[in-house]
Amino acid sequence: MHGGSFAPPIGDEKLARCREIAETAAAEMKEPLLKLVKMLEVFFETPSTSSEKLSPEECARIWEYVPWEHELQGIQKLFDTLPNGPKGSPEWKLRDAAFHLLWYAYHLTKDLEPMTTDRL
Repeated sequence: MHGGSFAPPIGDEKLARCREIAETAAAEMKEPLLKLVKMLEVFFETPSTSSEKLSPEECARIWEYVPWEHELQGIQKLFDTLPNGPKGSPEWKLRDAAFHLLWYAYHLTKDLEPMTTDRL
């Protein structure tokens, strides 16, 4: 049995959609969204492992792309201002993408392999 926080995996197609959403987001949202997209693009260059912790080599490889936790807290405060429209609306898609990316970032900043629902 697993405990903790889980999210659906972001595959290539969903990550590409996140990039599209970020590219069209308002200026104050665009930079942090694109930073998180780039973080995942770099992270996904290495296949996931069965380990909960990232290897020291993987941590070193993605180091410059993973925000510090205090940066993530600021990004989260910014994302908290996003409106939450009806499911499927542009507002909902932006907020969903933002918090999905942020979820990954919080795990990576702690040197953890994100535990997605496909790995349960």
